[in-house]
Amino acid sequence: MLTVKQATQLLGISRSKLYQLISARKLVHYRIGGKILLDEADLNSYLVSCRVIAGSMQMTGARNTGRSTGAFRHLNAAKLVRAWEKQGAA
Repeated sequence: MLTVKQATQLLGISRSKLYQLISARKLVHYRIGGKILLDEADLNSYLVSCRVIAGSMQMTGARNTGRSTGAFRHLNAAKLVRAWEKQGAA
């Protein structure tokens, strides 16, 4: 099990970013009393879900649902790719 500090060092992200991922329930974690612990295997699974294939618009892992999420949920990835292909950008 890793502490928040250890997890931030392993992932190379800030403490606040890690807390954002935890509060958004994007990272599996454990709360014991007031302490947050993370399993290294869960962090590795999260990293795999964030993997972007080079030269592609596709992501691998659990997060690749085909739907836009977050701030870009109003964008349609398929339409964007078609538009880029028309312009010769993709």
